[in-house]
Amino acid sequence: MTEKPKKKSRSGKVYHAKKLKERKDYVKVLGWLASLLLIGYGIASGVWLGIILGLLMALALMLEQREMVTNRGLEVYYDCRIFDYTDVWSWDDITSVHREDQGHPTLVALHFGKGITTRRYCFTKADAEAIMALAKEKNPKISVGDTDVVKAKKGSARKGPGKKSGLL
Repeated sequence: MTEKPKKKSRSGKVYHAKKLKERKDYVKVLGWLASLLLIGYGIASGVWLGIILGLLMALALMLEQREMVTNRGLEVYYDCRIFDYTDVWSWDDITSVHREDQGHPTLVALHFGKGITTRRYCFTKADAEAIMALAKEKNPKISVGDTDVVKAKKGSARKGPGKKSGLL
């Protein structure tokens, strides 16, 4: 279900997903420079494709995305300064919530499933426990648990030509 955000729609605790990698400053500067160069080239040469690509790149650079879990479900808020949009997965639509611990000291990944679609966001370990309890409280049919992901060590995916490891 998708809808416009409501200012007073969230009640109760809000759990914000943590960003693992922020865009570095030099990447932002280079992105804006490339966008301006494309727009400038498009204007100077009369090639409309350069202008369109430059504008699309500028929109992508302005896009901000915030993920949160609330009493309504999983909410992903997109803000692009020109428009904003909220994608809400209600607890009735969510079919599974699984935790994946990859050895990080404070963060774990939660996989939210809705039909065949899965979204993965990182939360603190305490927040993940609370989210899993909230999921079970809001919809007892939701499959809640830990994943049994086996991480391969570097270099052990293949053991020579034609010899596969037992992970597949």
